[in-house]
Amino acid sequence: MIKAFTQGWKIAFRSWRIATIVYLLQFLLALVLGMMVYSELGSSIGHSLELKKLLADYDHTVLSDLNNIHGGFQKIITTGLPWLVLIWLIASVFISGGLLFAIDRRQYTWALFWAGGARYFFSFLKIGLVFLAIFLLITAAIWIPLAGNFDTIIPALPSEREYAYIIIFVLVLYLLFVLFLWGSATAAKFFKIKENTSIWQSLKKGFGWAWRHFTKVEGLLILFAFAQMGVVAIYWLIEGASGMVSPTLIWVFFFIQQVFVFFRILWRIGVYGGVEALMSPVVDHE
Repeated sequence: MIKAFTQGWKIAFRSWRIATIVYLLQFLLALVLGMMVYSELGSSIGHSLELKKLLADYDHTVLSDLNNIHGGFQKIITTGLPWLVLIWLIASVFISGGLLFAIDRRQYTWALFWAGGARYFFSFLKIGLVFLAIFLLITAAIWIPLAGNFDTIIPALPSEREYAYIIIFVLVLYLLFVLFLWGSATAAKFFKIKENTSIWQSLKKGFGWAWRHFTKVEGLLILFAFAQMGVVAIYWLIEGASGMVSPTLIWVFFFIQQVFVFFRILWRIGVYGGVEALMSPVVDHE
């Protein structure tokens, strides 16, 4: 597990060229979204003086008044959000195909990234939709009964503290399930690339592999999760120590945020590389 963790990071840093392409794609998507929001707010709100109150701090009253009077936020959500979700889905599936194909071939080039994204787009889209459906069903089956039966569960317990313990226990199990599901999905995609199996065979192999190596998969993903949380904590500490209180600091923190976004891409590649490192001896001998 530790070896796979370190191997994943090695693969991530070797893939800096591919990470740059992914960063540019995501930046362009964010830029398009930002322009859409800016255009909509500009046409509905214009240069309202109320916006200046938001420069100092978050003001829920101002946001509510602007939304009730101008309605710009509602229009963005109802018209722009569905398109954003669709574009994000297409981009995410394409990026995962390119990254996994390059990692499997051990050739971290732009050409291989584009080829993998195009070649496995529809296969990975189907796999992703299956796992998304499973995730939504399990999530609903776990949390809807807990939330919906709150009034009946509480009186049956000695105190609300026991209910909090139940929620924490269920949350831990739920997070382990999410990690298992994510590991299974990644493994299924790798099986599709390595063995060119059908979609259902890839799903079956992915679930089977993740279950047989449950401890290693969970441990690997937890290690990567801690690495991500550590970087986020560092960013919060830096932002809390100074904050964006001047034009110069705004640009400084914009640069820091972009570095953090680039790190997250490397982190994602590292997770893929770590899973592949766990799978390699298994795939070679099965």
